[in-house]
Amino acid sequence: MLSAEFQQQYSPAHPQYVSAHFARFSRAGWPDIELMAGIAVKRNNAIVSWTFKSQRCHWQDDICWMPPADWLQLYQLFDRPQRVAQLRRYLVRLRLNSLS
Repeated sequence: MLSAEFQQQYSPAHPQYVSAHFARFSRAGWPDIELMAGIAVKRNNAIVSWTFKSQRCHWQDDICWMPPADWLQLYQLFDRPQRVAQLRRYLVRLRLNSLS
């Protein structure tokens, strides 16, 4: 479906990111769209997997919106410290707001 409106980009194999499927699509004036399935990362000669749980999503207009806590797990897995810090701050604010 994306191929009709977006161009699939070549993505060379990554030494640590070893997801079963990965594709990147781009289109002028739009942010790139990355699709992954069978998400896995190589760490210390072991494969660490992450399982998508659709039941945790908020569905709107046939789009699954993952909860921030799931994104936190993914960004930790992919070693993205800035995104991890950003999500932790957001989750703390969310908890504080729910207490008041």
